[in-house]
Parts: sequence; structure tokens; C-alpha cells
Amino acid sequence: VHDILDAVLAAVARFPAEIDAHNLNIVGYSGGGGNAIACMVRFPDLFQTYVSFFGISDYAGWHRSGGRPDCNQWMEEALGGTPEQRPAVYAARDFIVAAGNARGGKLHFFWDEEETMCPPAMIVVRRFQVWVEDGRRGWATVDYDLAGTTPNVHVVDSPYGLAVRIAPTSRLTVLPV
Repeated sequence: VHDILDAVLAAVARFPAEIDAHNLNIVGYSGGGGNAIACMVRFPDLFQTYVSFFGISDYAGWHRSGGRPDCNQWMEEALGGTPEQRPAVYAARDFIVAAGNARGGKLHFFWDEEETMCPPAMIVVRRFQVWVEDGRRGWATVDYDLAGTTPNVHVVDSPYGLAVRIAPTSRLTVLPV
């Protein structure tokens, strides 16, 4: 993730006439989607938009899901053990907890039912979920305030007139559609 930061800052410095430093955006798929989420929580003022397709937002949760045994092996080698053996190391890669602090840009998560290696729980926010109809089409803009004991969430825009459901949730729980 810090390599992404270094590369972006180097590109902005080297090509200031070609790059608008105030309009940077990041898109990632799978592990890259996890990197986009990591950039959101670690560098909340760097990008305008953060987009994660099938991204990993909690590496310990992903490890425990058993979604990709080959990736579990890689994580154990790279991080020095399992989530139970190295809880603080995995906690530094739990972006769900940190996401509530990132208010600098727009975050977009994408997942579909055909994705089998990254469970949908990887894209669930900590205290609420937003479903646009069955989750297969359209989009909605929501505004939220997490200051109270329950999230205050409301729909700002649903441009296609699709039904939007907002539901409270506990961490890593997916509601049936």
C-alpha cells in the first residue's frame, strides 16, 4: 500500500502538467480492491474516489472464511502466522474497523453472487448495510452519521428509482436478499 502512495506521489511530482493532484482515484480488484480500501483508511485525503471490486477488507476474516487456502498460506508466510498467532498484525489489516474514520472521498464496493473466493462479508460496513434492490443493478447515494449508538442512515439519491433497503448489522454479518 505504501508503494502505491510512493508511486502516486512520484508521478504527481514528475508529471504535474498531466496529473491533477486534486483529482486522483483508485480502483482495485480482489487483493487490489483490498489495497484500495487500505488506501482509503491510511490516506483518506489522497484520492477522491476509492473503488473496490471483490476487495478484502479484513484479512483475518478472509483467512477464517477458508475462501482461498493458497492465499491463506501466502498470508501466513508473509505475516508470520495465522490470525490467532499474530492478532495485531492481522488487526492492522482490518479495514472495517478503520473505515468509519475515512470521510475524505467516495467509497464504492462491488460484489456479485458469482464471486466465490471473496465472501460478501468482506465488503460489509461495520454498523449498517445498504442494498439496492437485489444488489445486481443500479446504485444509490447514502448519507450517514455514526455518532450515536445506532447509525443514522438515509438515502440521498436513487437515480433509477430502485428500492433501497438500509439495515443495521453486526460486523461481518450478511443479510439474506
